[in-house]
Amino acid sequence: MGPHRDDLSIFLADRLAKPFASEGQKRCCATALRFAQWEHMNKWLGVAPLLSIDDFGIQLDSQRQKELCQQISRFGQVFLTAPHPLTSLTETVPLRSFHIVEGNLFTS
Repeated sequence: MGPHRDDLSIFLADRLAKPFASEGQKRCCATALRFAQWEHMNKWLGVAPLLSIDDFGIQLDSQRQKELCQQISRFGQVFLTAPHPLTSLTETVPLRSFHIVEGNLFTS
């Protein structure tokens, strides 16, 4: 019961993405779904919801990371986690970052 139990067939270039797409392409498809979900919630609520993306940019080549960073600014408040510093993002949008090192929180 619920949407987590539904199977989705996602096509990329007229082919089923699951068996042929690279991990980066699959990540892009998942991110596109999150962006569409945000757009739907924004229209339905009438206010911009918080966008949350875990492991931001992982498994994406530098061009896809750059394109993703360019899209982020249109979503208002965004919460991202990443295993590495988001230098390509800091070039496109102002951000406040938090770093956790050995259980200690640092801000910048």
